[in-house]
Amino acid sequence: MGEVFNFNRIYGHPEGQVSPRLLAWRYQHPADFLKRYIYRGFPENIKAVGFKLFYSDVLNFTTKELDNLLFRSDVYFIHLTRRNALRVLCSFKIASGLSTWGNRQTSEKVVLSKQECSDFFEKSAAEKRKFNQLIDKERCITLAYEDLLDNFEESLKETQLFLGLDPEKLSSRHKQQEKRTLPDIIENYDRLEAAFQGTDYHRYFSENNR
Repeated sequence: MGEVFNFNRIYGHPEGQVSPRLLAWRYQHPADFLKRYIYRGFPENIKAVGFKLFYSDVLNFTTKELDNLLFRSDVYFIHLTRRNALRVLCSFKIASGLSTWGNRQTSEKVVLSKQECSDFFEKSAAEKRKFNQLIDKERCITLAYEDLLDNFEESLKETQLFLGLDPEKLSSRHKQQEKRTLPDIIENYDRLEAAFQGTDYHRYFSENNR
């Protein structure tokens, strides 16, 4: 069903594009929204429904709402992460600048400050820690984006087994969007890389850590 809290639309809604009033209501009452649009009746041929949440979405719920809606025994989590937080920040900056989050081909570059990077790295790590503390490990599988690129079939086989399914060979229309190296993306790469020398975050500058 796509991103449940997408900025511009409600996936699964009959009209797709919906009124600003309904979008505003969704943010004000996220739990009620899930009840009405996600945990609703579906045709008999639909056995399961999946949807995407970001860390900020999950952490926006109260403990009671999480228990009632996300931590149900029939809800399973596929926790998709990316090891290289610098790559994530670059993607976010480029997508924000282009105002597009879908398929894109661009030669756009970014300029990053050490403070901006540090703040992003720390925020990302804190959100991940909080999410991992909340989630029942027995109902969650963690997949790294980098492993999906390198071992697509094996990663999906593992995921299907986790969900209690008989593994089938699956395909995806999605492709890796950004294939440039970090020095080709970051205008001030050399200065930034030097600024993080000797820190834990310097590992993000390795091209072996995509």
